[in-house]
Amino acid sequence: MNFKMIGELEPGKLKKLKRAMVAVIIIVTLPSVLIAISIIQRSAFEANYRNFVDEAFKYDNTFVVESKYEYNANPRKQSVIEVRLFGEPLSDNVINNIRGQMSSVYHLPKVDLVVRQSNQEDGGIAITALQSNYTEMLNEKNRQISHLQEQLSSIRTADTLAVSSMTRELGIFVPEINDMSLQRHISYNTDGAATDTAYICIISFQDDTDIQPKIDLIKDWLTKRAGATNINILVK
Repeated sequence: MNFKMIGELEPGKLKKLKRAMVAVIIIVTLPSVLIAISIIQRSAFEANYRNFVDEAFKYDNTFVVESKYEYNANPRKQSVIEVRLFGEPLSDNVINNIRGQMSSVYHLPKVDLVVRQSNQEDGGIAITALQSNYTEMLNEKNRQISHLQEQLSSIRTADTLAVSSMTRELGIFVPEINDMSLQRHISYNTDGAATDTAYICIISFQDDTDIQPKIDLIKDWLTKRAGATNINILVK
């Protein structure tokens, strides 16, 4: 550090002043550094914990129905990972082998592993936990399916209503039309929920056609043919 001094100080006092300034800087910055290190270590532990639970207990007839951890930043105390299994019990040799891999493979040194396996006494608890997990997965899948159905409905054209056939049929009753298009439009509120469905019909007529009586006839016919009530007809 290079400071411009005003006046002269004795070498001994100047040395003490520099030491005091360095001490102040260390005292101010050290807590922030320690907090940052603690956050990084905890984040690394949580990532390794998730990887460990996902990978170490992959067995055909054994499932992890519940897992939790107790992280301890104090290096003198062990962190703990607890896993509850359901299905075919793992042998002591298998569990000991998993414990042996925690430090070298999954980067979880000085972490105690507690494995609870279902038996006749706690089988009901394990089944309940398993059912809860499956219920959450099913609900999430249903939400995704519902969202996809909404997206599909918003872009689906009226070809699902057989517009080509409807145009040919309408041409028999109203031979003055040249062509017709029909499309479904869905309205959504600010919460993203569908509120209304309207059908937009665009029709072109031959020249010198009295349009208004034909529009009333077409709207009545489309209401019955398409099974829809909210139909808007536009003439091009």
